[in-house]
Amino acid sequence: MSSKKQTREFSPLKALLSVVTFGIVIFIIISNWDDIMVALDHIGETNLLILLLLIPEQLMMLYCGGKIFFSYHDEKRPLSAPEPKTSELIRISLESNFARQAYPSAGLSSAAFLAWRLKPYQFTSAQTSFIYILRYFAIVCTNQAQTLLAVLVIAFSFDLTPAGQTILLLAGFIAILTGLFLVATVFLIANKSRIVWFATRGTAFINYLVRKLTFGKRRKVLDTKKSEEFLSELHETYKTARKNPIIIKKPILWGMFYSFFEIATYWVVASSFGYPQLFPQIMIGEAVGSVAGIFMPYGLYELGMAGAMASLGVDLGLASLIVVITRILILLESLVPGYIVYQTTLSRSKKLGEPAYSPELEHPQKPDSENETPETEKAS
Repeated sequence: MSSKKQTREFSPLKALLSVVTFGIVIFIIISNWDDIMVALDHIGETNLLILLLLIPEQLMMLYCGGKIFFSYHDEKRPLSAPEPKTSELIRISLESNFARQAYPSAGLSSAAFLAWRLKPYQFTSAQTSFIYILRYFAIVCTNQAQTLLAVLVIAFSFDLTPAGQTILLLAGFIAILTGLFLVATVFLIANKSRIVWFATRGTAFINYLVRKLTFGKRRKVLDTKKSEEFLSELHETYKTARKNPIIIKKPILWGMFYSFFEIATYWVVASSFGYPQLFPQIMIGEAVGSVAGIFMPYGLYELGMAGAMASLGVDLGLASLIVVITRILILLESLVPGYIVYQTTLSRSKKLGEPAYSPELEHPQKPDSENETPETEKAS
């Protein structure tokens, strides 16, 4: 039987999304144009051989990002689900980073994209949401552990100014507060009645705060019913992980590696300027900058991180250069190749709402049994 050549249908919604996404990429580049020029002006001051270490370092970070999801899924993967190649793990992680950079919404855009992207690998929405939160949990825990370690190193190794002491106290407070928030999250999803309480009282309180902060312009950000459904799905996945804790150990381990490589990006840039000893200051600066970046993704993060490093004795000009060059390199890496692979995946999926394109699905594996009939193959 001759195979007919398939033609892709034109999707106005998908075309509009592509135009909007391209426009956002251009807007982000224009918004950061001054920083891009600063980075280009000072790139010659770095040791380019050391700076080139960012290529394997970033590939390892992206690989770890993909393994966080699939190391969990390997323990529960259906036999019919395809197994991704190393290049696909890196690709999915890069696409997710692009979604987070292009649509900054506290990670929700990246989580929504992953829920769609991982459908061909037979991830359920609850599994994707749970692993995304587990990923966040692992990365944040590792970051705060690194921050506390850096606080101890600097406290016992450096003579600090009052401003530096304040930054150390602030970093320690952030680490402890973040840890308490994560414990509270686990406490919430561990019990069904607490989920129902939060879905009613908690969402109402959050919506109230949003109305006050936006002066009534935005009246509702969370829906009670959807919040309860989402948290209930997380609760069921949590119970499964609680019964078999071995399945979450690997994702947490890969999340720790991912977190280390994320911080190491700044350290490679600092080393290229000849200052590899600034690793503790970078860890504390990143912790302070991350909190500042919650309120303004572009600008306040860099200012907070550079200011924290300067308070700990690093020259403000050097700290600013390290932060700006690293952020621009990460931004360009996420936007340029990220946009290409993101658009390629989007164009290869027939319609929005259908499972995302997966190279493994172009060459499905043959049935294990040669006696399997076409009917049973179709059913599977």
